[in-house]
Amino acid sequence: MQSIEEFSGITSSKIRWEPYLEKMILEEIEALSNLRDICFPYRISGTFTANIPKSQSTGKAVEAVEATEIPAVRQVISTADVKVVANATAIEFSDEAEIVDLYGDLMERELKEAAKRMVRKENEDIINTLIAGAGSQTNGLYTQITYEDITYAKAYLRKQGINPDTVLVGPDEYAQLLNDVRVLTLSDTNEQAYNEGRLNARIAGMRLVEVPEMPPKTVIVMDTSVNPLWLVLLDDMKVEAFRDYDRRTKKVQMIAYEKPAVLRPEAIRKIILQ
Repeated sequence: MQSIEEFSGITSSKIRWEPYLEKMILEEIEALSNLRDICFPYRISGTFTANIPKSQSTGKAVEAVEATEIPAVRQVISTADVKVVANATAIEFSDEAEIVDLYGDLMERELKEAAKRMVRKENEDIINTLIAGAGSQTNGLYTQITYEDITYAKAYLRKQGINPDTVLVGPDEYAQLLNDVRVLTLSDTNEQAYNEGRLNARIAGMRLVEVPEMPPKTVIVMDTSVNPLWLVLLDDMKVEAFRDYDRRTKKVQMIAYEKPAVLRPEAIRKIILQ
């Protein structure tokens, strides 16, 4: 896979549109995203609506009394319709812009910014879906997030048979936790991810992920192992590149048909601070 630098060449005018452009932009988006790894990707084709299964916990076994029938339990499966939406952005530059592109990195810079815009929109959609779809809520003890808030939320989920493994926080809440010496431990195996800002630290045995799109005074504690959050994707991201000869401009537009959906709300608990 070519990097943006290798792909864009010496100047923007030398960029080779096909067949690498779509894959390169998608690779950049995946590298920037810090939420895709908590989603279960569900790909569809030929339709804008996915009919996806929803399952619920079947409870626990019972004590069998002598000479009595043991009750049979089946897992209840329902379905949910999820319709994808089009997340889109575009870049455009003129022939004159290329002429004054002294460093030859105009296309590289514009593509990176476009990828960031796509990631911001996807992250915002995912966070809003998680907050709206959380199966339970607790109020924080104070106006700032504390270690106790996190551990109490974890304890609640554990009592429901859920084993949470991820905590999502915004920049303010992440900074507050950084100032608590009881909170953070960093595994050597996660050092690269830590430096890249994807997997930031661990708290109470769970990974702590900073998400800029998280609203203030809101924290999510969840068990990603049971796939509570799905990301429905229609085919691959579509990239179109073309030239407007009349206006003497080049344009690249990208469209991703996708939609996040919560299917296991009981595995998600939100903390709302005062």
